[in-house]
Amino acid sequence: MKSEILFFIEFILSCLPFALFAFLNNKVNIKKESRCKQYPMPVIAMIYSIVLLVFLKPLNALCEDMISGNADAGEETTLSAGSMYFALVIFNTLALLVYIIIKKVLTVIFARSEVDRNTFVGSVV
Repeated sequence: MKSEILFFIEFILSCLPFALFAFLNNKVNIKKESRCKQYPMPVIAMIYSIVLLVFLKPLNALCEDMISGNADAGEETTLSAGSMYFALVIFNTLALLVYIIIKKVLTVIFARSEVDRNTFVGSVV
């Protein structure tokens, strides 16, 4: 019973950074009236995701080596599942933090652009 409660508490604690960053991600948006100026963000988010995938492949290989104990020419460096989980939570948290920083910088730049609201939506009569 104690281990299930401890697991639940650890799970909730590992979800807190993502909830915080989801809130922050919403806060860095341009105001609703001018949000059409944010039109390049989906493309930028996709490019950022592809870049993360490129970095994730070597990280995944490293994790596999560490789990199997084959890292560094056969040294026994096996990590527990808990420490690997913690490392992945940290990596994902940092990836979200970097994305939010990039988004904040870009939304400041986009907010100064001269895009008209009706450029993409069209006028509704």
